[in-house]
Formats: sequence, C-alpha cells, structure tokens
Amino acid sequence: MKEIAGLNIGLYRDDRLVILDQTPEESERIEKEICKIFAKNELKITIEANKKVVNFLDVTFELNTGKFKPNSKPTNRPLYVHNKWNHPPSIRKNIPESVNRRVS
Repeated sequence: MKEIAGLNIGLYRDDRLVILDQTPEESERIEKEICKIFAKNELKITIEANKKVVNFLDVTFELNTGKFKPNSKPTNRPLYVHNKWNHPPSIRKNIPESVNRRVS
C-alpha cells in the first residue's frame, strides 16, 4: 500500500481504513490502484467509497463531524473471563481494568 503516495491508512491485521481528502474522480483512481495491487498479489478486497459514516472494527466514525462511538453487531454479546475461573493471577487481576477500558 505504500506504493500509493499520500494515503492515510488505519491498519489492524486484515482490516484497513483509508480516508481520502480527494475528489470522487481521484478516489476512484486510487480505488482502482488498490484493487490492482491486491489482484497482483492474488488477494481479494472489498472497497466502499465516498462514505460519511464508517464502521471500522468496533468503532463508528462520523467523518464530517470527527465524532466516534462504540459499534457492535446487534447479535454480539461481550464475554468476560469470570474471576473465579482457573486463570493466572495476573489475568484475574486485570479483569476490572480491562472491562473498564472496554466500556470507556
């Protein structure tokens, strides 16, 4: 992806978010370049362009306002480690902080 200069890319394993401040025509050209790079490496990609609100991982970004909020699928139910289960003390000790960080 570094082959395309000027891209601001958020990356998490196999998920990417690219935000462009370009005209729709320029965005279309960059989209084609990205698809060509992936095809050259025998990879598949799905691109959604010209969106004002995007979900990336577990966050919803409102690109016009710069606001963001947590996002999850309606069927997603968070699971936490029960503190009485057989986990190392360091894991059990960090459960409250981990839950608090996720809720925040």
